[in-house]
Amino acid sequence: MNHIMEIDLSKRLEIKINNKDPVGLEDLFLSSLAFNHQFQKFVESELLYG
Repeated sequence: MNHIMEIDLSKRLEIKINNKDPVGLEDLFLSSLAFNHQFQKFVESELLYG
């Protein structure tokens, strides 16, 4: 099973946190991990079901 996934390097993924209150480092880190997990699942599904 061969899959080729092309990535357009002219585009970027940008995440903005726009709040007025401080963000706890642990909360920010855990949110980043959760986002990473969801993005990984998206990429895997694209490779499987393209």
